Amino acid sequence: MLPLAMAAAKKSGFPRAEPGALAFFDDLVPPGPGITVRPMFGQKAAFVDGHMFLGVFHDRVLVRLGPADHATLRSE
Repeated sequence: MLPLAMAAAKKSGFPRAEPGALAFFDDLVPPGPGITVRPMFGQKAAFVDGHMFLGVFHDRVLVRLGPADHATLRSE
């Protein structure tokens, strides 16, 4: 976990990210221009050009989808 994220997690009362979720998150973050990983609410999050698209919270990896992708996923 990033040092700032660890400090924020301790202060915020949010549960710490589980090692398995962090490893899965790291596997999912693609390399590329404009991709950054930084803390968000004491957890890790990935951004493209400043917009969050992937995050970790405790034992879960969250993916941010646009409306069309969200509708497709819900219909499957």
